[in-house]
Amino acid sequence: MYEARVSHIPESYVKRMDTNRESLFFVLDQYFSPKVICADSGRSCLRIRDTIRFLKRNLEQEERLMELSGYSGLATHKRDHMTALETLEKLNATLMCNHYDNDVVAGFIEDWADKHALAFDKPFTDFLRLCPKKFQNAPEEQHRTGP
Repeated sequence: MYEARVSHIPESYVKRMDTNRESLFFVLDQYFSPKVICADSGRSCLRIRDTIRFLKRNLEQEERLMELSGYSGLATHKRDHMTALETLEKLNATLMCNHYDNDVVAGFIEDWADKHALAFDKPFTDFLRLCPKKFQNAPEEQHRTGP
């Protein structure tokens, strides 16, 4: 856990969003590379479930920031997050470990992340960069970074 002053949101959180995106692509490469073979054949895939958990945590942090900032696009942005997570939950429910092509999951996430970044994250980060005064003298917020 660490504390971040809300007055530092525009700079530090734009960087955090970029870092979260890079981390997502790292996770995809580690979990869904063609060289990765799942050891739990015949079960629900733990890699998909862990990826969902990773995404949920990062998206919840992003949504909390939108709430704190008063971002008017929160509802639409959050709906896109939920749609992606619902699709991943469906994939998790239907795909069995070691019985699917890794590109099915990785391709979906990569495609969604690219489209989401342009349609939703960029407008939000532009909003953050343009309104630093809004965050001055705001109370401190606590953000969880651990599992």
